[in-house]
Amino acid sequence: MRLTEAGETLLAQIRSWQNDERDLRARIEGIKGRSGALRIGVMECLAEVFLPEVLGRLRRVYPDFSMTISVGGTGDIAGRMLSGTLDYAIVFNAPADIGLVPLHELRMEIGLVVPVGHPLWGSAGIPLERIADWDLVVPDNSLTIGPLVKSMLEGARATSRAVAVTNSVSLVRTLVGQGVGLGLLTWADVFTEVAGGRLCFVPLSGKPTTETLSFSKFPSGRTSALLRDFEEAVIDGMQGLQG
Repeated sequence: MRLTEAGETLLAQIRSWQNDERDLRARIEGIKGRSGALRIGVMECLAEVFLPEVLGRLRRVYPDFSMTISVGGTGDIAGRMLSGTLDYAIVFNAPADIGLVPLHELRMEIGLVVPVGHPLWGSAGIPLERIADWDLVVPDNSLTIGPLVKSMLEGARATSRAVAVTNSVSLVRTLVGQGVGLGLLTWADVFTEVAGGRLCFVPLSGKPTTETLSFSKFPSGRTSALLRDFEEAVIDGMQGLQG
C-alpha cells in the first residue's frame, strides 16, 4: 500500500511530533536529575567533618540540589528514619532491627584525646590503666559511646576521676582543649581538631573497643544519578576519616 502525498506529509508530521515529545521528556528528566532535596540525619560530631564538602561537590554538578541536615543522636535519627522524615542516616551503632540497609560502615577505635602540651601528646599508644593520674571528661550514657567508655574504665579498673560528664561530644572536645581533663572518643569525633593541631588522638594499647559508623537508608526502588552521586560522595568522605 502506497501513501498519497497528503498521507506521507501527515506521517512525517506525526514522526516529528513523536520526536519532539521524546526530546521534551528527555529535557524534563534531565532537569529532575539535576535538582532535588535530600534529608540527612547525622550525629553532632560528624556534621561539620565532611558534609560541607559533600554539599559543595553535589552543587557543582546539580546547581539546584539542597540538603536538610538534622543533627541528633542515634536514637533520635533512627526514630526519624522510621517516621519517614529522613532519607539517610549517618550514625554510630545504628540499630540492627529496624530494617536499615548499610551503604558503608567503618569500625572506629575509641582512644584517648589530649590537649596541646600534654605529656602524652604524640604518644604511639598507652594502656588504659596508665591514665589513672589524670582527670577525665566523658560522654554520658545517652550517647552510644557512653556505655562503652564506662565499660572500658570498669574493665581496666581505672581510678581516674570524671570531672565532667556530658551528652555533647562538642563539649568534651572543648573541655579537653581547655585542659579540664582528658577525653575518650573515637578518631572520627576529633578528626577536624587533630588535623588542625588543636587536639591529639592517642590509641589505647590492648584489645580495641570500637564503634561502628554507618551510612544507611531504608531499601526502596528509588534511584537517580543524583542519589548515586550523593551516596558516592558520602562514602568518599567517610573513607577520608580513615586517614
